[in-house]
Amino acid sequence: MSDGGTVDVLSREMVLPLRHCVLVALLKPGRPETAAELWTTVWYMHVSRVEFLTPGMPPFLQPPPEGNEAPSSAA
Repeated sequence: MSDGGTVDVLSREMVLPLRHCVLVALLKPGRPETAAELWTTVWYMHVSRVEFLTPGMPPFLQPPPEGNEAPSSAA
């Protein structure tokens, strides 16, 4: 950001792009299963650099159970 701050966008489901800015929902650290209670406004004119992060799991989803394999599609 032009003020030196950063905003990590961890999932595209947490972003609402608008005409002149984007609203980014912020999850509580360590509690990704809870609903986003905070959000920040990022004005496009203040974005000075974009770095791509490795994609994470979408919010509000439970991880798949361990040990279960996908069913085979034997015909």
